Amino acid sequence: MSGAGYFFVRFGSHDGATGAAAVLVNGKLVNSDTLLVGQVVGKQIETVEGLTTAVGDLHPIQKAFIETGAIQSGYSTPAMILAAKALLEATPTRPKRTCATSSAVSG
Repeated sequence: MSGAGYFFVRFGSHDGATGAAAVLVNGKLVNSDTLLVGQVVGKQIETVEGLTTAVGDLHPIQKAFIETGAIQSGYSTPAMILAAKALLEATPTRPKRTCATSSAVSG
């Protein structure tokens, strides 16, 4: 994906053991390390670069990560932001601190 200009999709592992290579496919968090192109034909793929339309703008989740000090590393943070976005979109009400919330962003 970096060849197409998506630099925040990281290589995590050959077997998908890490969450660093996460992307959203039709709104669902997916590890792109083990994803084949044929599996996503016709589907919407979203990376952290696609969260805003203007260079320099930040998505509210990105702002929240910065304001609360939730940045872990430049390597894993984009995937964590996408995991948070997927969780918030899948949860009709604001999630509370639960095992499910921790699990959703754990990688």
